[in-house]
Amino acid sequence: MSMNALPPQAIEAEQALLASALAEPDTLLVASDILGAEDFYREPHKLIFSALLDLHQLGDTIDLVTLCERLQNIGALDKAGGSDYISELAAGHVTSANTKFHANIIKKKSLLRQTGTWAASVMEQSRNGIENVGEWLGKIESELVDLSLASRSKHSPLAGDIISSLRQYWNNSLTGQVKNIPAPAFLEAQIPGFYPKHLWMVGGYTGKGKSIFLNQILCDAMSAGAKILLFSLEDSREEKMMRMIAALANIPYKALMTGKISNFKDDIRSAEKALTKWNPIIYDDIRTVDDIRLKSKKHKIKDGINIVAIDYVQNLAIKNTLYETMVDAAVKLDAMVKELEITCIGVSQIDNESAKKDSGLIGLKGAGELAAAAAIVLWLTRGGKGKERHIDCTIKKNRPFGETGKKELIFNELWNGVRRRYNANDEDDE
Repeated sequence: MSMNALPPQAIEAEQALLASALAEPDTLLVASDILGAEDFYREPHKLIFSALLDLHQLGDTIDLVTLCERLQNIGALDKAGGSDYISELAAGHVTSANTKFHANIIKKKSLLRQTGTWAASVMEQSRNGIENVGEWLGKIESELVDLSLASRSKHSPLAGDIISSLRQYWNNSLTGQVKNIPAPAFLEAQIPGFYPKHLWMVGGYTGKGKSIFLNQILCDAMSAGAKILLFSLEDSREEKMMRMIAALANIPYKALMTGKISNFKDDIRSAEKALTKWNPIIYDDIRTVDDIRLKSKKHKIKDGINIVAIDYVQNLAIKNTLYETMVDAAVKLDAMVKELEITCIGVSQIDNESAKKDSGLIGLKGAGELAAAAAIVLWLTRGGKGKERHIDCTIKKNRPFGETGKKELIFNELWNGVRRRYNANDEDDE
């Protein structure tokens, strides 16, 4: 290769990706998973991509006008090629379907440039003479590993970096910069709260009240300051919102469904006011784990969500078989909570063996991997004849905190939610 040859680059891919991001801002989420502004070859493209990310994180509308305004405000519009160049970029948009493909090309070229720069530095050092060759080779090996990690992970695996991250987390918790959401009162003795990077699974046989239970603990979490993102794979978003209103207003869900609300208007307005303030985000048209992750990342950035709920996981779009779908879900949900530093609560059906009375199995329907991936597994069972409103919540798995046990709960008379049967001083049934 000639010494004057241009370094690896993909200008057309950079232009296509930026055009797609301007036309369809959600493509930024896909792109930012793979690369950063520093990965673009052309300086104007670095500035444009960085400004687009800024707009997205601020929650501002993204279009030609707001992008140019953002660049103008930071004194970078001319360096980014000016409004005429950005207009030409926007006019070149065709489709966002190739965003990931373009992002991977750009990242690959960036890594090749970094590797080339590193190799040139190694050659220059070797020409100048090395006093301690062994030490120098060790340094080179370390740098090469760092380059390799850059293509695979954004998180450092080094003990010192992990400890620094922990100290930052503890400091932020002490100063109130991180808000730890307490678990519902009946769980707090065994599970102090909804902590980041934990996957919860709420299991139960059909008709045991899993969705109502989830609705109640989400309302409790929101009242404690949680930002909620709920994926409803069974009920409509309107039905989920009515469930929350019913629980908060302590009125019959049936009244909301039938529109017979004249006797409850003040209670409903109070519940609506609280929910408007808490702003739970509810999707009823998402069917894949990949889309759940993308939306979760979007709302983590824009809205600061800290709890994602899925009701229920067996309703995910099937790929080949239920088993393969659930294995895929287990792996990806576990990765998602770690990447986004959130809590995820998945509602799950259970298999027939686990449904048998006094079964010690944790058999979530479809794949054992769901229970294996979960940090916490709650098990719901209903009372027999004459105790239809009674429900037991058994902590079957509690990897972070250790303690298990059974909590006796009861649906309220209006069937909106569940409450503790005993007060805080009562012992758990083991």
